[in-house]
Amino acid sequence: MFEQREASTVSERCSELRSPARILLDHRLPSSARDLVSNPVTQVLLLLLMSVVIYGYRLGDGGFVNTEGHRTFPAWDMLADGDYFTQRLFGVIYLRKPLGHTWAIAASSAIFGKTEFAARIVGAISGIGMVLVAYWFARRWFGPRAGLPAGIAQMLTPLFWKYQRSAEIEG
Repeated sequence: MFEQREASTVSERCSELRSPARILLDHRLPSSARDLVSNPVTQVLLLLLMSVVIYGYRLGDGGFVNTEGHRTFPAWDMLADGDYFTQRLFGVIYLRKPLGHTWAIAASSAIFGKTEFAARIVGAISGIGMVLVAYWFARRWFGPRAGLPAGIAQMLTPLFWKYQRSAEIEG
């Protein structure tokens, strides 16, 4: 008998709990702001703005680190040679990675020039895309209130920052 009473008390307590996002939306924002934040277009724009700031801040500063040059120089050689199907690193055929990432860096380098920014913007754009995918999946499968926290969580994962702000293919 004691166990049944304890279980009902725990289930009553659990039913009274609300998510932190719900508490914030219900109590800290006026109704007009709550409606604005719950609007999907506003949520996507907020995620885009935050992602551009996080992934784009000083994106072209500093030289290439680790193996960024191994991903970037074949793309620049493609632009110089016009051979878009054979990767070359310092004149030697380099077939260690697939062509898609090299083509993307070549395309951004054709637009922005042969700079660190042009090489790294490919990873930043893919990171922003992943934030939007996380938002969409959470919103689709777990309801309208789950999208924004999922997108923010994806965006603020520190390991994710490292690879999305570099010219590496593994990110």
